[in-house]
Amino acid sequence: MLKNFKATSTKAQPKDIQHPVGVSERIRSIVAGETAPSSTDKTPQENRGDVNTVLFDVIGSHGEFRSIPLNLLVPTPDEWNRFTPISDEKKVLMADSIYRNGLQQPIVVREAEDGIFQILAGNTRTEIYRLLLDLTHKDLYKSIPAVVYKHGTITDDQAREIVSDTNYIQRAELSKSDRAFAIHTKVEALRKSGIKKVFEKVAEDFNLKRSSAYYWDSIFKLIPEFFQLYENDQLDIKASARIGGFPENVQRKLYEERDILTNEIIMKIPANTYPELVIKKLHEIIDEMSRPVQKTQGNWSIHDTSSGYSITIYGKQESDRKPVLLFLPEKKLKGFMKKYDEYILHQD
Repeated sequence: MLKNFKATSTKAQPKDIQHPVGVSERIRSIVAGETAPSSTDKTPQENRGDVNTVLFDVIGSHGEFRSIPLNLLVPTPDEWNRFTPISDEKKVLMADSIYRNGLQQPIVVREAEDGIFQILAGNTRTEIYRLLLDLTHKDLYKSIPAVVYKHGTITDDQAREIVSDTNYIQRAELSKSDRAFAIHTKVEALRKSGIKKVFEKVAEDFNLKRSSAYYWDSIFKLIPEFFQLYENDQLDIKASARIGGFPENVQRKLYEERDILTNEIIMKIPANTYPELVIKKLHEIIDEMSRPVQKTQGNWSIHDTSSGYSITIYGKQESDRKPVLLFLPEKKLKGFMKKYDEYILHQD
């Protein structure tokens, strides 16, 4: 018997979607021919990526195509499917497309030993089929086209990876929480499978930069309070990822200091700081930033000689400061000047 298999659905029963979902009457008008076909340029069933590629990449096969009776289907476990629910408006658009054009993308399921099939991709499409069956009573909607993986051919970890990957590529829009959940799930799946260079692989599969894959995985580990700050754009992605790299108990202590936290301050805390030293380091940074800025006094001049350049520095310098000559790429110069301006000698 498959783990996490649940025969009770909270998502795909007609009685649950008649009124709470708020789409029944609008779909009824489509079935009755009272609503004109959707004029959207892109049909709601289109994908941002290739589901078949995802399936082959995770499982190594494309499964087999069958039509599965609705009464044999159970939904994806909630633990695996923490994505934002599809809006009523999109459900109506999908129902309009399915009713007028047929199902363009089959759902993906795996078989249990008792003949029940667990949905891995296509909960909303199955929900719409149930509603169309309830409204039309047509045999067409008693079963739904599906890519089927036979019992025992895929593991729970692979099934969970399919749920995450297909949601990621099939949704036209992803919230920050959706993106973080999908990328973290992918990272964990690859680690369990023994893949090396995990973040490079995630970046390749999800069309991201490696650094972005790392940031999103760390952001998933944020405590809810910090995630809310990130979601509200009160923290940027790099600072949020830095916080997400610390243990939960450290994040809780940092959150108590939220009134003094800024993106700049957070990024001054090294990522490899020992957890027990994070708060101490934070207060050291605050103390350092609170001290009056002492501008380096002095002037300098540069002279061209036959053998190179001669630089002369005039004025009294701080005893703990030594002059250093740097050659910086132009694209790095502006950021360097901004960050270390208090230490730089400027020529009059």
